[in-house]
Amino acid sequence: MDQLITGINDRIREYWSHDKPIIFVQNNDSNLVRETDPWNILNEVHHSDEDYYLQKAHCNAFYGTKLQAILQEHQVEAIEFCGTQTEGCLDVTMTMAHGLGYEVQLHKGLTSTHDNQYMSAEQTVAYFERLWQERLVAAVV
Repeated sequence: MDQLITGINDRIREYWSHDKPIIFVQNNDSNLVRETDPWNILNEVHHSDEDYYLQKAHCNAFYGTKLQAILQEHQVEAIEFCGTQTEGCLDVTMTMAHGLGYEVQLHKGLTSTHDNQYMSAEQTVAYFERLWQERLVAAVV
């Protein structure tokens, strides 16, 4: 977890230094209830009032949010992804971004998940990183 947070913070600092937008997407459902500890952005993760905070109720962060409008406003052509739930929200949103014509970028090791009944968290992340590199990711940053 420490390595994940450090890596994400490094990427955030890099984007801030170039005045590029940071968009935090938070899921709202029965497992991640708004304003509860599991829902909150970790205190250790750098974030500011200048960043965007989107609330979603669907795996696809484009669905029912202003994500597309924010990206268009900033003339974004490439999106770098990091965070959690590797096999859920990240996979779905990255696939949608690719389908919408965005260049999908990934910094290896900056997604995470939990163990599931089929694979450990490490196996799940490794599987999806390989799948994304073969099918979606234009650049591993």
